[in-house]
Amino acid sequence: MNLRRWWFPAALMACAAASGLNTLLTVLDGPYQASLGVSYPILLRAGSAAAWCAVLAWYAVRVARRLPGAGRRGALTVTLYGAWGILWPLVFARSDAGRSRIAFQLAATVLLLIPVWWVHLRR
Repeated sequence: MNLRRWWFPAALMACAAASGLNTLLTVLDGPYQASLGVSYPILLRAGSAAAWCAVLAWYAVRVARRLPGAGRRGALTVTLYGAWGILWPLVFARSDAGRSRIAFQLAATVLLLIPVWWVHLRR
């Protein structure tokens, strides 16, 4: 197995699995989270996580099959996924503790996206 061929679809599938797990946990803990008075709509969180799970899994399959243009579109999709992960706490964080990790999330997202875009733009 060629590592260069499978690392990006595996990363996309890992992101899809994380979103799927987020969906499952949100649905299972939804009533408990609602009783705590969380700042975000439970259905929006579960729905967006399910949508990201489906989109990322779809692009993982397309990239693994090496369809034309799938790599760059997958890179754009994972970039939008990272941006969504940063925008979510920006919109729904109520406390300073919740907002304080946004800078770290931004830095980590950018650092993780550098190799993705480097591979897809170097040709």
